[in-house]
Amino acid sequence: MDAYTALAPAYDAMTADYDYDRWIDAIERVLAEHGRRPSTVLDIACGTGSSFLGLCDRGYDVTACDVSPAMLEQARARLGRRSVELLEVDMRELPILGSFDLALCLDDSLNHLLSGADVAETFRGVAANLAPGGVFVFDVNTLATMRAGFSSVWQHEDAERVVTWSGRSSPHLRPGSVGEARIEVVAKRVGKRTSALLRERHHPLTELRRRLDAAGLRPLAVYGQAEGVRLRPEADEAVDRKVLYFVERAEGLSG
Repeated sequence: MDAYTALAPAYDAMTADYDYDRWIDAIERVLAEHGRRPSTVLDIACGTGSSFLGLCDRGYDVTACDVSPAMLEQARARLGRRSVELLEVDMRELPILGSFDLALCLDDSLNHLLSGADVAETFRGVAANLAPGGVFVFDVNTLATMRAGFSSVWQHEDAERVVTWSGRSSPHLRPGSVGEARIEVVAKRVGKRTSALLRERHHPLTELRRRLDAAGLRPLAVYGQAEGVRLRPEADEAVDRKVLYFVERAEGLSG
């Protein structure tokens, strides 16, 4: 079983403490500082929909995609009366889905791409889906986060299941390396046990900048992010939990 299928039923419980409203507040604030007030959004690697549900409730016109049918099934079950086009799409092979004011790829989704070439393909696909003046917002895990997360063991338990994360990588993971963790999910009522190997790659900031330049995307702002969605204007891989990018299409880039 792949990691996304194993995690899908438990993902929302595992991330219940994520403050997605604060995430959206912070993103809207930075966009406004740069004179951007988007109305159309492409949510890439949307998972179970935690980010785009809040965007829908704020009046955005949302299209969302993910590579995992299991994640999309969970997202579809949470829609209620909201109208969102949900698509099964690999972000490395992103087709032209529209011309969007804002593209999002949050929750370290880019770290799930295991090569620089995969990132390059994703950036090119995103650029082709941005409207003139459109902005792409994404985050990546820092080296400090990768080292801590993929060398640790932790467990989440709720009324329905127990999830165990067992990191298999060194706390001294090298820049640009891949971290691994074994995820085990036990459903309490039926005693069903599933497990999968999750892998993420650390993407050095200098490498990301080269990939963005090659795709015709230029940074508007780059922030280091600490707990509680606290943003700092200087990103530090040794201190910050994540790095949050705001990038735009370079002038003259054809859609």
